[in-house]
Amino acid sequence: MIYFIFFIITCYVLLLAAMLFGVHRIPKPKIEKKQVAHFSIIIPFKDEAENLPLLLDSFRLLDYPKNKYEILMVDDQSTDHSVEIIKQYTDLPIKILSSNKRTNSPKKEALLLGIKQAKFDWIITTDADCKVPIDWLNAYDSLLSRTTAKMILAPVAFFEEHSFLSQFQQIEFLSLQVMTMGSLGLKKPFLSNGANLGFEKQAFFEVDAYKGNTQLASGDDVFLLEKFQQKYPEKIHFLKTKGAMVQTKVQKNLKDLIQQKIRWGSKTRHFQSFLPKFIGFWIFFTNFLLIFSVFLTFYKIEYSLFILIKFLADAFYIKYVNQLYRIRIYPLYFLATFIFYPFWLLLIGFLSLRTGFEWKGRVYKS
Repeated sequence: MIYFIFFIITCYVLLLAAMLFGVHRIPKPKIEKKQVAHFSIIIPFKDEAENLPLLLDSFRLLDYPKNKYEILMVDDQSTDHSVEIIKQYTDLPIKILSSNKRTNSPKKEALLLGIKQAKFDWIITTDADCKVPIDWLNAYDSLLSRTTAKMILAPVAFFEEHSFLSQFQQIEFLSLQVMTMGSLGLKKPFLSNGANLGFEKQAFFEVDAYKGNTQLASGDDVFLLEKFQQKYPEKIHFLKTKGAMVQTKVQKNLKDLIQQKIRWGSKTRHFQSFLPKFIGFWIFFTNFLLIFSVFLTFYKIEYSLFILIKFLADAFYIKYVNQLYRIRIYPLYFLATFIFYPFWLLLIGFLSLRTGFEWKGRVYKS
């Protein structure tokens, strides 16, 4: 048994090392201010009156000519005063659209509506609960001036809060960002985030947009990435700079966080690629063995080495990627996350198999 467990942890460490090697292969772009490209920014929203001022205020600070970008706010049947708030920002190049089509994937429908009415060649998507940096569009423009990119993935991070729930989400999300960069650096991308995603409008329709997954409530970003990977494998890039990093809010309570994770997890079984399923299984299995090893340690102390190796590997993994994100990680919260995470994976895995999820006041099948 001990040899089997150490075989598993060795493969786990090699997996993390491969991801970090992929991250290392992605160059760090220099942000210039050529300001040549034109962008259509698409933002679906539903009942976001609380969050919209932060996003729209950050747009006011963008260092980019206003005649070279537009903001298409797509209202997904809001019942609050979100639209009234947007109308107050008359100094921004904003257009409000209404998405009234009832489907199982309202976000994709809202995005599609915005993309169809976009007047510029390059689309960037973000979310209504985000904040964009001042050089956001300059970063995209700089990469486009040096490459023939058809799709651009870019960094996303949570706002920092001093609580265990916030730190837990920060650490887990950082690990996903490593997978996003690492898999792309290895030419096998399988993760992206619609909170900071760019793509060429013509290419979007050439890959059949969201066709084939409109029955799924989630996945507007990763399934689109799969299609771009099939048609344009050499033209997907990552903006590896904090100057392009979009910030978003953590979930405020455990219930909302569970619903979010079930929503994210619900799309996993629909991946066409085997790689993300394999990696997900290996991470799940390694964490399951971590729980098992705790009990085995009382029988044989050597099993504690498995726990130590995994802790050191996870700590190095997070520390390495945090050189880009520079988020403050508290050691005690990291330790608590390391202990809690295996049980969390078991819980989410179990709930994802048995239930649907609730999001934005709607109930979806998982």
